[in-house]
Amino acid sequence: MKVSFNQTSQINNYRPVVNNLQKEEPTIRTNYAECSAVPSAYYASFCNVSFGAKPDMEFLLGFADRFKCAYTGLPMISKSKAKTIYEKLEKRPNAQSAINLLQHLQGYMHEIESIVFDIFKASSHKNKRDFQDILLELAPKSLERLKLRQFDVLNSTNKLLPTLSEPVREQVIAVRNEALTKMENGTFGRKEPLEKIKAIKAKGRDLVQIIKIYRKWYGLPASSNDLDAFIVSYSKRPHLQIAKRLISSAVASVEHVKPHSRGGGSSLSNLVLVSAQFNNSRSSMPLWEYIMLNPQIDFAANLQNYMNEVIKEIHDKKSPFSGRGYYPEKIKKVVSEETNTAIELNTDSLRLTNKQIHEMAYLQKLGSVFRIIDK
Repeated sequence: MKVSFNQTSQINNYRPVVNNLQKEEPTIRTNYAECSAVPSAYYASFCNVSFGAKPDMEFLLGFADRFKCAYTGLPMISKSKAKTIYEKLEKRPNAQSAINLLQHLQGYMHEIESIVFDIFKASSHKNKRDFQDILLELAPKSLERLKLRQFDVLNSTNKLLPTLSEPVREQVIAVRNEALTKMENGTFGRKEPLEKIKAIKAKGRDLVQIIKIYRKWYGLPASSNDLDAFIVSYSKRPHLQIAKRLISSAVASVEHVKPHSRGGGSSLSNLVLVSAQFNNSRSSMPLWEYIMLNPQIDFAANLQNYMNEVIKEIHDKKSPFSGRGYYPEKIKKVVSEETNTAIELNTDSLRLTNKQIHEMAYLQKLGSVFRIIDK
């Protein structure tokens, strides 16, 4: 879903507020004889030489078992491991056999999926039923609760309607009523009303109120954040698809810090590892907007922890990351730009050997020859 308020920048030059931005991280000391402290600007000047996006993405995905999600700090499952599990699940047609296979992976499951998995484990007669059977039994009551929550969220913004100009108010009411009708018919989804609200052309006070409505409606229940929404949605899916979903949210994926659709490159300098759920939910949304809409996530702390782990890998001479000392400063720069300086990562612990610096200088020269310097 492409979400981009073209006029948002008109509203008081909005900058998101992120907690713990001033928290300093301890410096990582090394015993390298050749360690040199080089100004941050020097690191950032080095290019990321890549003869194609895929090698950089594959390189980063190779660290899925070592790094946690850069956005949430949650552990991730590598794609290769997930593929193996998916293949094994095809031979586990009932609830109990699937539970036995997935039991050791519950620590990777996200909150809603883990709760659903507990429900499966506690259900009776698991050998005779599959996951869909169990959800179908729970779906009617879940649907009742889900409708109430959806109704409350959609109508929570009614007090804003009188503040809108008549043409804009009529459009908002039409979107809300359509969503309420679909909700009663059991076909309501979160994506459509959000896209339609975002498509309403507004300016000035109307735009301010439209953004407030969008932010409120962004909290509509979804299978990724609401138990009843998960049960209702996946009670319509087959057993195998449900089983795969329990871990698919935690599968590692490569995220463009600056969205590709907004000109972000696919080189390592613009890539971080995040779990599939948060990659999909952000889509092409600007990072500052995604942070604004998800205040429950401490992006600053989690991105800093991710950076600290990267720096440790760079300091390890045996790690493939040791030859990519430019990465921390590049990511620091793009994160700062994409959050309007709301998140400034700390890279003071980065210490490169003379050999690493010389290797990067060579890459800089090579990049200029092939004219593929990362901007």
